[in-house]
Amino acid sequence: MEEKYLNPREFPYEELKSLQWERLKRQLQYCYDTSPLYYRKKFDALGLKPGDIKTWDDFHKLPVMGNKEEERMSQEQSMRDMGHPFGTYLCADLKDLAFLSSTGGTTGIPTFSYLYTREDMKSEVGCNEAESYCGNPSVGRTFNGKMSGSSEKICK
Repeated sequence: MEEKYLNPREFPYEELKSLQWERLKRQLQYCYDTSPLYYRKKFDALGLKPGDIKTWDDFHKLPVMGNKEEERMSQEQSMRDMGHPFGTYLCADLKDLAFLSSTGGTTGIPTFSYLYTREDMKSEVGCNEAESYCGNPSVGRTFNGKMSGSSEKICK
């Protein structure tokens, strides 16, 4: 199945649900494999591996994987242990990060909630997120929450 630019409105319900499930399973495994200090630790504390999540019901039984306090603690730990503020939940190598956005920090220290690699930016979802929340990293400006300049440089 073509991975690029799938429009969920074009899929029959069961086919869409199946596609979402396959992608979710892949994402759970990716997070477990690439974030040993956060996601793997969370799964291990529950006595689970991503492969144990076999149905939507199993998935819905998982607890929320994080909250603002955990995000701050993760950020403090990564700053202390790894020398960067992006948190222990980061699943990509630092050299692969191409785009980031943080919270405003109005209730404390800003947290890095949106981190994207160049590969993420190639997806329609990554581009939409960047356009909606972050601005255009190629020009480094945002005006009224919209990208300045063309998104083609990073999104295509």
